[in-house]
Amino acid sequence: RIRPALLARADSIGMLPLALVVAPTGSGKSTLLAAWRRRLAERDAATAYLDLSPLHADASVLAADLLEVARHALPAFGAETTAALTPSDAEAEPWRRIARAWQIDARTAAAPLVVFLDNFHELATDSPGARLIDELLRARIPQLGFVVASRGSVPPVVARLRSDGALV
Repeated sequence: RIRPALLARADSIGMLPLALVVAPTGSGKSTLLAAWRRRLAERDAATAYLDLSPLHADASVLAADLLEVARHALPAFGAETTAALTPSDAEAEPWRRIARAWQIDARTAAAPLVVFLDNFHELATDSPGARLIDELLRARIPQLGFVVASRGSVPPVVARLRSDGALV
């Protein structure tokens, strides 16, 4: 059972760049995320859910999977990201190109999108996948909100978002 005060926080999701849930194993993080998604669905909000794994440390894998779940909510989403997923041999950090493309897609999306990322702790903090998420959060795109659940590790930008009052 989810406490009413926690469930009510769903009303703030999407108004700020990030809603963060950090708690130990078995505390109900995934259950809370599912309840928040249902609550947003009742308001016809576009949401996407991705259960992260160590494979998502690769920014290209993460972006491709994010694109797939985003298109369930917004079918026309992702033209720029699709193009950015084409590998370039000379590029040292493709996550930067992918992040720029995601930002363009989010800014031009047909509707706001809230992305739920469960198990963020599966990504090494310095991995390209974690850097991609961090960059998207730093951009503070009004049409793009994130809900991140983790057992401990969080995107590095969380401290800045917290100090700016941009965190639920």
